[in-house]
Amino acid sequence: RIMVYEPGTEFGEYVCDLEEVEKGVYENKVKEGNYDIELINLGEGFPNKKLYDVEVVGGSTTEKTLELGGIGRIQVRLIGEEKYEWIRPMLYMADDNDYVCDLEPDGSGRWVARLREGEYNLEITDGFNNQWVRGLIVEPDGILEKSITLSLGDDDWDDDDDWDSWDNDDDWDDDDDW
Repeated sequence: RIMVYEPGTEFGEYVCDLEEVEKGVYENKVKEGNYDIELINLGEGFPNKKLYDVEVVGGSTTEKTLELGGIGRIQVRLIGEEKYEWIRPMLYMADDNDYVCDLEPDGSGRWVARLREGEYNLEITDGFNNQWVRGLIVEPDGILEKSITLSLGDDDWDDDDDWDSWDNDDDWDDDDDW
């Protein structure tokens, strides 16, 4: 979907949608002036885009060709991974936190994915706890390499702790109903 807005309104004053006239070609008639354009829901792996201050000259056609994104790679080495029985690294779009894909092991101790350029957030989970790494930028035709020291659920408890001796200040009795 491609939406046109009055400029400088933070995409608050909607003008119209551009209509698809053939595959990948959108148009609509608007008055002479400047406009902000927002492209959303472009497909899996395509980040939303915003164009600011696009000038439309009266009596002419304004044409913009947009590159929607090249493919890049992300390679992550998880330091301390051997402490966990199971691990799952997942990527999300940074702007709306929509799930994109899981990273897959490559057999050399790295977790990898090929994906469209853009900004991503990485969630790593062991099924009980999670850790986030935000703001990962993938460039077209590039490889983002990152080493991450895992700290999933690191706390003061270990397997030898006596849970019966845990001091809980809450007043709890058998009449409490969940």
